[in-house]
Amino acid sequence: MSQMKCFNPVAATLIAIETMLICAQTQAAPALNACSLLTQAQVGAVLGTSVGAGLGAASNICIWRGTPPKRVLLTLHPPGQFAAFKTPFGGVTKVAVGGVGDDAVSGTDKAATTLSVKKGDVVFVITVAGFPDEQIKSMEKALALNIVAKL
Repeated sequence: MSQMKCFNPVAATLIAIETMLICAQTQAAPALNACSLLTQAQVGAVLGTSVGAGLGAASNICIWRGTPPKRVLLTLHPPGQFAAFKTPFGGVTKVAVGGVGDDAVSGTDKAATTLSVKKGDVVFVITVAGFPDEQIKSMEKALALNIVAKL
């Protein structure tokens, strides 16, 4: 009997977004380690569930995973890329978010919500997955505030 694999369009889209973020690195990211900007306890507290330790494929990327599909992706970017993160494109709605860093914008499309933040020369993007959109937005902001406090 052959096994059928389920296709999850949301998971596939999040993987595509993560890949685009990784490939979008056209300049060197700040000399920070993304996994050092949030603790496992901070991520777990904001998500309301236990998560594994942050895992980074490179110093500018970190992922904390809870029970699938719950996870947090943090990516660091060069300061010059923030303007692009603020620009609406292809059905992505962009909304300014106050009270986080020097500038912040939330981006939402059918598949995901992200929060892009600029604080000084540091630009980062947080993506929370596995929760309802409005809950994701507040989680992303709470995580961003934890990061900004360390910068």
